[in-house]
Amino acid sequence: MPTDENLQKKGMTLASKCNLCNSSEEDSNHLFLHCSFAKASWSWVQDTFSIRLNTQFVHSILLQCSIQSKNQLKEVLSPCVLHTIATIWYCRNQSKFEGKQIPLREAISKIKTEMTMVGNCSHATSNSCSVFDLLVLRNLKVPLKLNKAPRIIEVLWQKPQDGWIKVNIDGAAKGSPGLSGAGGIFRNCHGNCVACFASFIDIQHAIYAGSLQLSKRLTGLIVMLGTTYGLSVTQQRLWISSKVKLCPLGKSAAFGIVVNTC
Repeated sequence: MPTDENLQKKGMTLASKCNLCNSSEEDSNHLFLHCSFAKASWSWVQDTFSIRLNTQFVHSILLQCSIQSKNQLKEVLSPCVLHTIATIWYCRNQSKFEGKQIPLREAISKIKTEMTMVGNCSHATSNSCSVFDLLVLRNLKVPLKLNKAPRIIEVLWQKPQDGWIKVNIDGAAKGSPGLSGAGGIFRNCHGNCVACFASFIDIQHAIYAGSLQLSKRLTGLIVMLGTTYGLSVTQQRLWISSKVKLCPLGKSAAFGIVVNTC
């Protein structure tokens, strides 16, 4: 930033004076941290969030903000630090170039207005609703946003009827397209595994992984089951349970397995 100190380092000759306190030369540390105006601003931040900041260096303040655990307050506190720095710079420029002395009360009001906008635009939520959270956010006119309660869905596996084999299958891809794979497990009416498979399918879309490749592997395993267990038309039927739409498999009449896609 073009503080008096930085301009002097670039070769400009000028008398340096802090335009906010009029009691010291202007450098970055004094202007943003040690000036009486800056100290009062940081004192307001600390009192508002009930924290103690290390105001020796700006980066130490930012580091403290980054390790705060409460999600929504962290999303408000970090921008508050940045807006406090920006407001100090704004008040300095108003005094230096416009001859306007911005009162501390007006500067804090400006910070709070910015924080209200940031807090309302943020999608961050709080893990818990404490009185402290509520009071801080209410002071900044930011609504408290709580995490939604988890939705628990009971999922039960249903056994096939006698004379049926049930296969549960699915495929997935990490990306679209991305590394993909597919797999399935065959179980009889007692819930015992009679066959299973898992395949890496290279770079594919999830729909491809869940449909075409599963269909190919199922066809091969149907043949294998028929050969291994000697299944006949009257003995076994295959119940396929899948979240994806498979390519048509038809009937494997040669081995007595009727495909029933669910």
